Amino acid sequence: MAIEFGRYAHVDDLAGRLERQANELCLDLHHNYRHNPDFADTYREAYQILSTAKYIHAQEHQGDRAEVARRVDELDGRFHHVQSDIQGWSRRHRRQIGQSGLQAKLELVEATLHHLMNDVGVKGAHVPPAAVSAAADSEVAPPPAN
Repeated sequence: MAIEFGRYAHVDDLAGRLERQANELCLDLHHNYRHNPDFADTYREAYQILSTAKYIHAQEHQGDRAEVARRVDELDGRFHHVQSDIQGWSRRHRRQIGQSGLQAKLELVEATLHHLMNDVGVKGAHVPPAAVSAAADSEVAPPPAN
């Protein structure tokens, strides 16, 4: 789909996709990456991405464009921090979540987030990838352990 900067034409679709993709990312982390260093902190941040994506989707339905833009801008930095933390992690296969691996899930979340940023008129430091996929999973990621 063509996304014009700041047009606010695809926010509902993109926010829904981001929510589903962030959930799948959290599920994969929860089931297959718990043994990695600093897992709890990184998972907590990944879960905040999911929570923020849900909030953005809800605020879009309330018509609060300023809040959506503010939260989308915050989400970009948090996502890239999680993406950086996960580099070099190893996987212990316990459960396949979706049809792709962790790197592909990160790429989908990044593409969707950057398209959403463009649609709400937020300029980020990263260039959005070309394609966005609509991967979905009916299971909900568990909250981070305290």
